This record gives sequence, C-alpha cells and structure tokens, in this order.
Amino acid sequence: MSPLTTSQIEDAEDILNNQGALAFYQHLYDQGHSYARLGIEITSNDSSSWQGQIAIGFANSNDAGIDVSPGTQNGDDLIFKLATGHLNAYIANGGREPTRSQIQAYHNQEYVALGLDADDWFPNRFLKTSSDPDKLWDDWQYNTSELDIIQDAFVIANDMAGAVIPMLNLYPVNAYWTNCS
Repeated sequence: MSPLTTSQIEDAEDILNNQGALAFYQHLYDQGHSYARLGIEITSNDSSSWQGQIAIGFANSNDAGIDVSPGTQNGDDLIFKLATGHLNAYIANGGREPTRSQIQAYHNQEYVALGLDADDWFPNRFLKTSSDPDKLWDDWQYNTSELDIIQDAFVIANDMAGAVIPMLNLYPVNAYWTNCS
C-alpha cells in the first residue's frame, strides 16, 4: 500500500471535517487501506455488518451505562474522535497506514476520555493478552465470521500458560447476543 500524499491527507481531513467519519473511511477504503473497512462497518450502523454490530454491542455493554451507538451524541462524538485519531496517525507516519499500536492507543485514549474502560473496545482484551498482538490485529481485520473471533480467543487462551479463558469475560458478548434476538 502506497502512503498517502500530503494532498491525499488534506483531502481526507477535508472529507472528515465536512462529510463525516463514514465518508472519511470510505475515501480511505477506496484507496485500498485495510482498516477503513472496519471503520465503515462501525460508522454505517448497518445491521448486516457483523463486526460493527459486535463492536457496538460490546461497547454498549459497558459498566458506565454509556450508549455509544451511531446516531447518539456519545456515539457520534466517539466515532469522530476515533476517525480524527486515525487521521492524526497517518500524519505522524508520513502518510503510511496507522500501526496496530497507534490504533489501539487512540481507541484506549478516547474510550477512557468518554468514561468507558479501555477494554470496552472489543479487540483490546485480545490484543493486550496476545503473545503476538500485531499478527492477531492483522487477522482481526480480515475475520470473516463470528467464529473467527472465537477461534482467536482460543489461540490467545492457549498462549497463556494455564489459562481457562478468564481474561475474556464473555459476559458482554453474551449480553450482546441476547439482545440481538
């Protein structure tokens, strides 16, 4: 993937500020940037977007009772701040795609600033406990079903000596699935 040029970064910033996060991620996706697909799934609030629905459902199961669904004030503010973090990482990287650690850092920062726990961002628990978070992140971006996520959880559990998956705290996922029916 070729880095974004200064002109492309300026265009992306203009799109984010004037058309919103969904148009920003669509612009990046059209240029072949991998993370943009996840951004689109979450910002579009499309019920057919399984990764977006899991991420939003998981975040909404937070202990603080904060609704971060797209279309709510908190949700729209969070989505815009995360997209801004993504843009800032492009700028910091001279136009290259943000790294997993940059994406994780700005998600954690914005979640905590909103009053959420950093672990209310669904992949955070997996990434923090993985022996190879960059490999796991690459896999996460290309998961094709909910089963892929469960398989990732078992890989992480096997990485952890003696773990019986307590780090997953699957209650929020179970709460999400209960609310889907």
